Amino acid sequence: MDAVVQRYALLLPTEDVMHATPRVVVVHRTPDVVGGLPVYEDPDGAVRAVIEHLGVARLLDTYSVPTEQPVTAVILP
Repeated sequence: MDAVVQRYALLLPTEDVMHATPRVVVVHRTPDVVGGLPVYEDPDGAVRAVIEHLGVARLLDTYSVPTEQPVTAVILP
């Protein structure tokens, strides 16, 4: 049986194109589900995402709809 991943680090693009370093946000699994996928959220609830497959996440908009641009997701212990 596969272990359920509880935490991911998401590498979010910055809005400043001159700043090359992405912003890293740690998200934790929530009981919510969108499109059959578990929802992960940062402690403030400002960033919500679903993990589509290993290494790829999609942020959720204010209506819990996945956005078009994928972001990198790294499993945390």
